[in-house]
Amino acid sequence: MTVREVNTDNDTFLRYADQPMIAFVMFFNQSRTAAADSLMQIMTQEMIEAAIKHGGRYYLPYRRHATVAQLNRAYPQARAFFDLKRQYDPHEIFQNQFYVTYGSNKAGLYE
Repeated sequence: MTVREVNTDNDTFLRYADQPMIAFVMFFNQSRTAAADSLMQIMTQEMIEAAIKHGGRYYLPYRRHATVAQLNRAYPQARAFFDLKRQYDPHEIFQNQFYVTYGSNKAGLYE
């Protein structure tokens, strides 16, 4: 595990650091099986809950193990971000798996 200081990010819309923070960077070695991935998803969601409970966030580029509810609690600006995305791309021409999982109308962001 590596611990890093992270400066406030005033430029990014979905910013990880809206104030000076400490980042814990962890590397996990797991089997590439559905069962191992399921266990990793449970553990990741538990770590995300702990971070949110203590006023922290998780880093978005990692795997899409967070729930939509966790994304919304960790990144309260997510709804506005996805609204802007749809405003500028109403036909949803530009998509990636992050958007499909968390931002598309099918993702449950508005439930």
